[in-house]
Amino acid sequence: QLSLGSEFSLARRADGTLRAWGRNSAGVLRDSAWQRDVPSPLAIGGRALASVHAGYAHACGLTADHQLVCWGDNRDAQLGAPFDPSLYGAPPTVVRLPSGAITALSLGGAHSCALVEGRGVFCWGRNDRGQATGAPSDDVAPTLVASSSDVTRIAAGSDFTCARTGRGTVLCWGDNEAGQLGRPARERDSAPAMGRGLTDVRSVSAGHSHAGAIGSDGRLRCWGLDSWGAITTGDHSAPRERFEPALVAGVRDVREAALGYGFTCALSDADPSRARVYCWGHAAHGKTGVDWHHRRDSTPH
Repeated sequence: QLSLGSEFSLARRADGTLRAWGRNSAGVLRDSAWQRDVPSPLAIGGRALASVHAGYAHACGLTADHQLVCWGDNRDAQLGAPFDPSLYGAPPTVVRLPSGAITALSLGGAHSCALVEGRGVFCWGRNDRGQATGAPSDDVAPTLVASSSDVTRIAAGSDFTCARTGRGTVLCWGDNEAGQLGRPARERDSAPAMGRGLTDVRSVSAGHSHAGAIGSDGRLRCWGLDSWGAITTGDHSAPRERFEPALVAGVRDVREAALGYGFTCALSDADPSRARVYCWGHAAHGKTGVDWHHRRDSTPH
């Protein structure tokens, strides 16, 4: 399994051990040299993990005995415990959640969310925009946001969170400055609410400031900050903020979608002979798989 943070990468091997590389911000690579760059995979000791997930500068993993452990940046309590600088580079912190299997986990900019079977969605960490609880406040410990009967998947963005419900609709809460919640800008209430025009949704994904949902028709619809054509696939005349879901043109039969900072990628099964990955949006640093100096458009490719 592979999971990418802002400036680091984590790889879980078949035996549950971890390898990490990139920037050791706040000790997220579990290395004592804070902020050191690690250009080649570094073995991370500790318990074997069944899954691993990366946030902006923190990470969490599920152990074989169903415990949730987190490490890295904790300045906003995103590790599930009050801030303690001694935790930088320290062994993972166990997050105290109600009993029950964790069936989904997603990490945002400085908050984390977990779906606990039979309980619901619990989020913790930074909450200045209501991204953790749906109501702005200081940093929070794990807090119930939605009941278990309502949610099947979760996706945390930088300052917002979205979830797919069992009815195939989408709930979003947190910052709506650029339409990340899928509803008009005038609706500043950060409490969990349905995104407009989203029904029969199969999965939901979140990037830095935009989100996307794959419908049962295999089409991808996105909303939020449309910088560099991350949503409108090259239509630079479109508004920068998309407060309602917009159909992504040119990509069909989408199986999976991944959203980053100003760009979007989708795995498509439209070609029966082989699956294809399409990316569009901000192409600087080769993020969409093309040389930005030679290609300036942001259409899917």
